[in-house]
Amino acid sequence: MRKVVCFLLVISMCVMGLSGCKGGQNSPEITEGKTDADTTTIGFGQVGGDQTQENTKEETLPEETTQAPTEEPTEEPTEAPIVFTPVEETVYTTDRLNIRLAPSTNAEILRTMYYGESVVRTGVSEEWSRIMYNGAEYYVASRYLSTQPVIADTFSGRVEQLLYTMDVEKQTDQLVLAVGKNDGGDRCTVFYFTKNANGSWTKHFEVEGFWGYGGVKKVIYEMDGCTPVGCFPFRFAYGIQADPGSVMEYKQATPTAYMVDDVKSKYYNQWVDTEDEGVVKDWATAEHVIDYKQSYDYGLYIDNNPTCDPTQGSSVICIHCPSPRGISPGCINIPKDSMIQLVTELDYDSRIVIVYGVEDLAEY
Repeated sequence: MRKVVCFLLVISMCVMGLSGCKGGQNSPEITEGKTDADTTTIGFGQVGGDQTQENTKEETLPEETTQAPTEEPTEEPTEAPIVFTPVEETVYTTDRLNIRLAPSTNAEILRTMYYGESVVRTGVSEEWSRIMYNGAEYYVASRYLSTQPVIADTFSGRVEQLLYTMDVEKQTDQLVLAVGKNDGGDRCTVFYFTKNANGSWTKHFEVEGFWGYGGVKKVIYEMDGCTPVGCFPFRFAYGIQADPGSVMEYKQATPTAYMVDDVKSKYYNQWVDTEDEGVVKDWATAEHVIDYKQSYDYGLYIDNNPTCDPTQGSSVICIHCPSPRGISPGCINIPKDSMIQLVTELDYDSRIVIVYGVEDLAEY
């Protein structure tokens, strides 16, 4: 019996000894010189388990508290305000130039100035100029301005340049300009402009035309072959063809319609229809409108002699479609499509200016 007890005791001691050998020789968790408390790995359910749970919560907090702090957004750099040096001088455009509401190429455009146009400058910076226009301040690019007068180097450019200097441009928003070439010939160039609410003019067409074979002059008389110089309103629109949509009164020619040029007639310088009540034919000469096919397909009657006084100018001055002969005894002939545009757009406040040469526009 003692032998059996001793044997069991030996076995038990060996088991304990083996356990101690394993921990003392091979365990990586134990570091020389450290106590058990220092080297024990704390696991759930062991001593310090509550601390482990708290550490886990910290690791699973929302991203905004665990991620690296985000850099604060930086403000976009703001452009330094443009400083203008005060001036008071007249400057001239050296090219077509946009008037803007602010000194920036992204700013809204008020209107476009033409080559050689003048304006008062009140301030200047390296890139922009401050100007006065229609009593308010606006901005233009400085590099397109000159302190010296600039003369347009083309015929069309000069017309556009002078347009803004004309008195009549302040009185209407529709202008027809018939401009000669200072050569006394029967050719002219006809321009049509309209003005928007901001005072900017737009050119809708520029076409070659004919006027009186005798050229133009300020005082003309019946049958002298000349076209009157001046600024005139329009009396009405007319044509052999049906009304294309005229703004003004449109008289469509009938077989009984005439434009009277007889200085002795009481109907001188008037459109009459012999079928109208009270009309008595008293003229020896008149234009039978319907006979002027092509020329009078569409036209506008120019009111150059509103009193119909034979001593005050010629009668029946019109702007109309081309004549088969090209030349005219006093009217102005332009292409048909341009004529239709005028008939459908011009109103009673529109004006036509007829001048011998481009520089004469400044008189009106």
